Amino acid sequence: MRKQILIAGLLLITAISFGQKKEIKKAEKAIKSGNFTEATSLLKQVEGQLSGIDNELKAQYFVALGNLKLANAGKSSDKLKEAGDAYQEALKVNPNGKSASAANDGINNLRVSAEENAKSSYSAKNYKDAAKSYYTVYEYDKNDTIYLYNASICSSLAKDNDLSLLYYKKLIDIGYTGMAEEFVATNKNSGEVTPFKTKEERNLAVKAGEYIKPEVRNSKSLQGDIFRNLTAVYIDLGENDKAITLLNKLIAESPNDFDLLNIASSMYYKLGDFDNFNKMTKKLIELRPNDENLYFNLGVTNSKNGNKEEALKYYSKAIEINPNYSAALINKAQIILEGETVIIEEMNGLGTSSADYDRYDALKEKKNELYREAIPFLEKASDLRSDDVELARTLKNIYELLGMDDKAKLMKTRIESNGGQ
Repeated sequence: MRKQILIAGLLLITAISFGQKKEIKKAEKAIKSGNFTEATSLLKQVEGQLSGIDNELKAQYFVALGNLKLANAGKSSDKLKEAGDAYQEALKVNPNGKSASAANDGINNLRVSAEENAKSSYSAKNYKDAAKSYYTVYEYDKNDTIYLYNASICSSLAKDNDLSLLYYKKLIDIGYTGMAEEFVATNKNSGEVTPFKTKEERNLAVKAGEYIKPEVRNSKSLQGDIFRNLTAVYIDLGENDKAITLLNKLIAESPNDFDLLNIASSMYYKLGDFDNFNKMTKKLIELRPNDENLYFNLGVTNSKNGNKEEALKYYSKAIEINPNYSAALINKAQIILEGETVIIEEMNGLGTSSADYDRYDALKEKKNELYREAIPFLEKASDLRSDDVELARTLKNIYELLGMDDKAKLMKTRIESNGGQ
């Protein structure tokens, strides 16, 4: 009796398997014809009896489910991931079976669709969906780490701190640098070094005579950007201690790394910690003593802290390095002109005595001296920013106060030519 029962059970399982195989084939046919409703219904029937079928048939079911979800995903990054999960389940239940090849093909098709979605979402400025789609491409082939980097950048653009934190930490964990070999050559006419997608493409350009000096170089490391962006995420999340701890650790390992020190200085500036900002910026100056931007930044922070003389010194150094640094010229002139506030206050407090009149005249001349001191910097800046109406208006007012009528007329013309009054 026991033997008969076992045989009957075997026949039952075989019958179930045959029935499910038939339903799966029908579902696959419905997917190919675009009848997703029918395919969904057929696969639902199979789902309820998965425990009673062999692993190969289970794998076929998950492949069909993946195909259905992929065909029906449209531009949804979440649905694409559901398709990928189904294909991976097929490989999990029967990694070496007949369906493994179909599951891998499905994953490859999914990655192509996810990348297309990522690009179209990025173009449409739907950065969060672009981030998730790029991550889907990476998730199903973790050797393609550039897609994780793309996902990180898009998550930053989307200002999604949770996704950014996840992706940037993963990049750091895998030691991603983004460095790769670049095939470059120099344009004969312009002298510009141009990168090519492949070695063959570069060699053809050299052979055609348009380029010379074929070389191989390494692209710049992206680690500095990654750490800076992760730091920004920590700051946005209010986790300043984590940001500082991360940077201090990195700087201790690479004390002369310009990018890391620059990230640290930017972070301290954002936090309003100007003492540490100045400290980091001075370290940067030791590494790049002729970088005018570093001196300018020190000028800004010292000005904010009320250290006007120090600010003037740093703005002057920036201008010495780059005489056409318009922002430094304007800021230096502004500090000079701020000196008129105290003078005007004293002038307004004077009485009507003879001594007061004499003092008034002396103060007026002192004020005019400030104007004359600021004029060269404002004139240079205005020539560099000829479309800056407010700058031209400031100069016009100063010229009028000093009785420089011809120059005032020139500024009036500049204002009007730029749509001002």
